[in-house]
Amino acid sequence: MRCTQFIGLNDRARKLVDLGQETEYTIRGTKTYADGRVEDFQETQTRSIVQKERYSETYGMGEEEIPLYSYLFPPNKEDPSRPNFEILEEVQASPWSSGPCIFLALMRENGEWIQESLWTDEEMDEYL
Repeated sequence: MRCTQFIGLNDRARKLVDLGQETEYTIRGTKTYADGRVEDFQETQTRSIVQKERYSETYGMGEEEIPLYSYLFPPNKEDPSRPNFEILEEVQASPWSSGPCIFLALMRENGEWIQESLWTDEEMDEYL
């Protein structure tokens, strides 16, 4: 049977964009009620430090849409002069094996592949 085989990112790439990295932040404010009461509040929350957003897509054999994501990283705490940066998912290869096998890797904003995210020929051969 012919079909699209979406392989995605390898384990090395997934670790680079690990969404499990979290930061804690505090929301402070004032609530004003209809009866005139005023109450200060403080709430601590956590969220991923990496923001993941769909930015594009690629297409499978049957023209099915496969989303590609961008990962926005915050400035480096140790080096505040380093600004936010973005990493993009891109199709590294799409060899045919009863349909396209779509392998993704990570790319910097300037178009350079992130070498440690690339699939080796041997790794891809395991899926073909």
